[in-house]
Amino acid sequence: MTRAIAAAAQRSGAVVEEGVTVLSVETSGDRVTGVRTTDGRRPARTVVCAAGIWPDRLPRPHGATLPTRWVRH
Repeated sequence: MTRAIAAAAQRSGAVVEEGVTVLSVETSGDRVTGVRTTDGRRPARTVVCAAGIWPDRLPRPHGATLPTRWVRH
């Protein structure tokens, strides 16, 4: 499922990087400007958080939370 979502995002112009850890989300005011990764900074207007069971780790420092819904397959 995750790979299908990534492939669909790429078809729409998204850049998907695997094997790179996002360390923080960068903002200016209330806007996302990019992410800081283990491989350097990546400028971005939109960031998709695919953090698995830790979705709040990145937005929490900015006062944001992500709704989490647990589903058992």
